[in-house]
Parts: sequence; structure tokens; C-alpha cells
Amino acid sequence: MECTDESPTVDARDDPTLANQDDLRAALAAAGLDLGDGAAAADGPDTAADGPDTAADDRHRGQELYDWWSRHPRVYAALIDLAEPLFDVAFDALDASPGEVVCDLGCGHGRNFQRLATAVACERPDADTSSGAVVGVDYSEGMVARARDRVRDHGWEHVHVARADATETVGPDDAYDAVFTTFALHTMHDPEAVLENVHDALAPGGRFVALDGGGLRAPGTRWLNPLFERVLALTVSHHVGADTLAATRSVFDDVTVVDTFDAGSGYVLHARKESDA
Repeated sequence: MECTDESPTVDARDDPTLANQDDLRAALAAAGLDLGDGAAAADGPDTAADGPDTAADDRHRGQELYDWWSRHPRVYAALIDLAEPLFDVAFDALDASPGEVVCDLGCGHGRNFQRLATAVACERPDADTSSGAVVGVDYSEGMVARARDRVRDHGWEHVHVARADATETVGPDDAYDAVFTTFALHTMHDPEAVLENVHDALAPGGRFVALDGGGLRAPGTRWLNPLFERVLALTVSHHVGADTLAATRSVFDDVTVVDTFDAGSGYVLHARKESDA
């Protein structure tokens, strides 16, 4: 969407439910996302399942691990910053534009917000707020708290942070121009369920861009995977054996690998939802 003085909504599809930031938040809450202001739907995702549920155990372990990382923000930031060049590739692939609504899936402490908020901002002379929006989604209470602190510190009125289990919901159907995720998909306990929700939440023609990774793929390196993936599992809740690239291809018809790195263990991909969906 191009920003003009006549731009009536935050959404390129002129969806009246997303006419401004308040309406966007209401739509997100109705889809079950917890925005931390009492607006979450009463039947939102249950992140405290009882009983011997392996998936629930995996989810809770991931939450606990990222809650721990949220209490050590400098160490976490230093670790993530090592991959700065890869983030640049991912942002280039996203190519976010003013006026777009972009979901930062697995947003963590909000590292991506500055660049996303700047990219989608669309100040209009006849409006008090930007017409673009960023929606950060994460399931860790600690990370969500850090992300919300970042939003408050910067005064971003067009950046919204929601707590949710992405296997249950990513947002309303057809809500986003793009979904962006960085080093998060492989930590989720059911990537294919997450990707189905991403597909539903994208508008027709919307795009999904992921910077992600997993096991080593390059010839002569795969024998190291038992150790390599175990280390990942201990540090970032990686799910051993997860092939998020294959999972993306099973959900999206149009998938392009933009770049690979680290012996094929990581990649940047660009996928697009069919326009007539």
C-alpha cells in the first residue's frame, strides 16, 4: 500500500475492521490474542494445559526457557546480534512498505520493532496516528513484558504486542500484509500448525518471510546433527528433527529460498499466499 493523504485505513484491502489502531487491537483480541489490557477473548489459547500432554510439556518448557532468557537481556541480545548480517538479508526479503500491517511472529524482546515500525509508518496530515502497524506475537510472558517495555519506551502507538500460542492463533483471518519471523519457527512445538495459522492470517497475496534454521544439511556435516541439534535444543528450545523449510513448502505453494548459511542449517525464505485464496 502506498501512503497518500487520502489513505483511509491501516490496511491495503480497505478492511473496515482495521480502520485504525484501536480497531486493529479489537480484531486481534477477538481472535484470541492477549494484548495485556483486558481485551483478550475469554476463550483465547490455553497455555496451561493439564495432564500428560507431550505437546503441552514442550510448549511449557519453551516458555520457561525464554522467560529465563528475558531475565538475561544483555546476554540474549549479544547472542542474537551475532547474526546481524542474516537479519539484514531477511529484512531485505520482507521489503515492508508504509501502510502495511506486519506480524512479527515470535517477536521475543522486540528486537525487530525499530526497523519494522519505521518501515510501515505512514504519517498522514489528517490523522493522529500512523496508518501502518506492527503486531508482535510471542508466548513467553517474560519476552512479552520486555517487548511491551520497549514499545512504551519508544512511544510507538502503531506497535502492538500480544501473548499467544501460535499453534492456536496468529491473528484474524486475512489480517496481515506480511508475517515475519526470525529464529523462532524451529523453536515452536508444531511448526506446521503454526504455518497453517500464518497462511490463514495473511491477506490474499500476502507474504511470509522467515529467517530460521535447524539441522545441518551440507554434505559431510549431517553426522554432527545429534550433537548440533541437542545443543540448540538446550539453548533455544529447538525441536530436534524439525524441518521448517519442508513444513513451509507443505503449506505454501510459492516458496523461494533467498539464502542459506552455516552448512545449510539456516535459511531465509520468502513465501506468498495465493491471491485468490
